[in-house]
Parts: sequence; C-alpha cells; structure tokens
Amino acid sequence: MARPSPRNRRLSPTAPIKTLADWKRFWDLQETDWQLGQAKFQGGDLLAKPGRTPHLLTSEDFRLRPDSPGYKAGKDGKDLSADVDLVGPGEAYERWTKTPEYQEWLTETGESKQSGR
Repeated sequence: MARPSPRNRRLSPTAPIKTLADWKRFWDLQETDWQLGQAKFQGGDLLAKPGRTPHLLTSEDFRLRPDSPGYKAGKDGKDLSADVDLVGPGEAYERWTKTPEYQEWLTETGESKQSGR
C-alpha cells in the first residue's frame, strides 16, 4: 500500500498519474510491495454508494474481497489496502488515541496545545 511521503511538502499541480511508474515517481518511492489492478471491495461500487446512501457506508465496505488484487498479499497475510480496523470513528479511533503514533501526531501537529489535551 502506498503512503504519502512523510515530508511535509507542498504538492504542486502535476500531470495525471496514469501508471505505477508515475505513482512511484510522484511519491519518490523506490521499492514497494505493489500489486496493480482494480480493487474489489466487499461494499461493491464505493463511488456510487455514497451518492445514494452515504449514511450506510461502513468500514466493512472497504475490506478487499478474496478475488481482489492485494487481498492477503502483504506482510503477515494482510491486505494491501487500508486496515479498516484502524480507521474511522468509534472503536478504531479510540484504539488509535492510545498509541504512541497518536501522541507523535499530537506533538507534530500542535493539536495537543490547541485543544488543551
């Protein structure tokens, strides 16, 4: 799964990213565990669903189907996609607030000073 560069750089307008090579060049990535293909999600067509029923969209909709590229293809058999157990409101958010990464994010963003935490 691709991650944006940790460097806080301003992104300027660019030509459309059409290939894997374009993506790697844009993010200055060397080696990654890539699979190229159309992701297939348990929730079906996720671009159409929010327009009709956004309130019904759940994190489970974003899990990869077994016939999708990237399904269980990462380290330790994890999907090459967002870890839906770690995103979104509720339990996932509450779990994240107890991690060192959350504390680091608070420090880096100055959020802890702004919100008085």
